[in-house]
Amino acid sequence: MVRLQNLETATFTRVPMKLNESGWNSSVPNLPGWYAVETNAPVAVLKTMVRSPEFEKHYDFSSRVNAAGFMQSYGAIISPESEGQSYIIYFGEAQNLKSRAREHCQGNKGTACLGLSNYAELRSYEWTFHYRTCEAHVEGACGDKLLRTILEQRWRAENGWPILCTQ
Repeated sequence: MVRLQNLETATFTRVPMKLNESGWNSSVPNLPGWYAVETNAPVAVLKTMVRSPEFEKHYDFSSRVNAAGFMQSYGAIISPESEGQSYIIYFGEAQNLKSRAREHCQGNKGTACLGLSNYAELRSYEWTFHYRTCEAHVEGACGDKLLRTILEQRWRAENGWPILCTQ
């Protein structure tokens, strides 16, 4: 059996997210792969963010942080060890990394996403979008959905569960 390379040891490209600017994601490719969203926003701040009824498909941060509370008490949820420390709040896979980066930043009424720029309170914190394309990770993968899903779940299981991920 051939073992798939673990995403933990893979190199991800970092792109600073500019919540107030469109076009920050111009260097993110229109390709399938994996991504992570990193911030230094305190968990206590995320816990106060309630989704606007205007964006009913966007993630409800408050509900997700509260749902993670039980597993967080067992150390299974990624959280900062100290105030101001950066940590991964979301890790996922996407058919189109550029589109997913834009959705998580600017939002999209028809898509489940973070929609970070819709929360003025979050603009004072640092945000980073990390990505790795399928082809860079597994030559010939052609964005295989099963590969993306398996390695997404494996990354979460091996590194801790990001606080805004539910499944």
